[in-house]
Amino acid sequence: LLRYALLSRSILAGSSVSSENESDNEESDDAYTVAGVSKATIARSVLDAHPVFDLSNPIRWHVKAVAVQMFNIALNELATKCQQDGIQLLDSPNFNSRLGAAELLKECREANAKGLTSPHGFLSMYILEFVTACCGGATATVDQVELRILQENSMHCLVDFIDCFGKSPDPDQPDSSALHEYVPQISSCIKSALTAQEEGIDEMTCRLFWVGCDSLRAFIQADVTDDKGVLKRIVRPALLTKEEVPMLKIDSYGSGCIPSINKDENDANLRSALLLKIGKIWTLGNIPLKEPEIASILEPNKLCLGTHAAALAVDGARLL
Repeated sequence: LLRYALLSRSILAGSSVSSENESDNEESDDAYTVAGVSKATIARSVLDAHPVFDLSNPIRWHVKAVAVQMFNIALNELATKCQQDGIQLLDSPNFNSRLGAAELLKECREANAKGLTSPHGFLSMYILEFVTACCGGATATVDQVELRILQENSMHCLVDFIDCFGKSPDPDQPDSSALHEYVPQISSCIKSALTAQEEGIDEMTCRLFWVGCDSLRAFIQADVTDDKGVLKRIVRPALLTKEEVPMLKIDSYGSGCIPSINKDENDANLRSALLLKIGKIWTLGNIPLKEPEIASILEPNKLCLGTHAAALAVDGARLL
């Protein structure tokens, strides 16, 4: 599964591999090291991807979309195996960088002592590579055209990656998340997904908005960062405005509070716009309020949430 995950990453990242990295893979002696095994595993994944690049270079976005799905399957299979074995993700070397490095060091020593073949490493040793690949796909464009399907697939993958690694401690800073140093890239992808509908409301931008809401939920629940500026910046696009859904108490209900519907819009856009409102209601109900500044933004809207949640549930059922 690790090999499939790294193959997917190589397809997303491209065929380029620096010559110095390739030369570094060859150790001066027969001793295996953590760094050497990690580099050799990355190099092997690039070789695995060569047949794909031989057929199409540069890789078309359709192939990258499939590669993202393949990585997501491998990630979920590894997580499912932990659950089936009764192991918490934080106790697995595949999802805990510190445990992964310690276990790989142990395997290297054993391989050196017994003359065994090279160890293969663990998923947690390649967080940088996977985050870079996912974030690249989540903001992918070709000739200034947004590749929405690839972006959506990459964001779904990023959601699962945050769910799996968000709570994992950083090997060098145990009090911080293993994803802490990648906050700028991840938060940028989340905001990009949440603001996609500003360029035009259609099915793809609304689907991207929905996965943006889910990634926001995962990001905040995992406590990836406590930077208030970052949190407020990515939360704001998911907040309901009075123009979209007027928040009112049931005893103050009146016809003057109901937003008008533009009859000139086609039915598809009306359905998509409704999904945006439902997504924002869902986000409002799923974001944790442990951070006081985030709570101060969301709490006023939650006072009148019940009426609108019920109304939008009925409207959502009409879309089925």
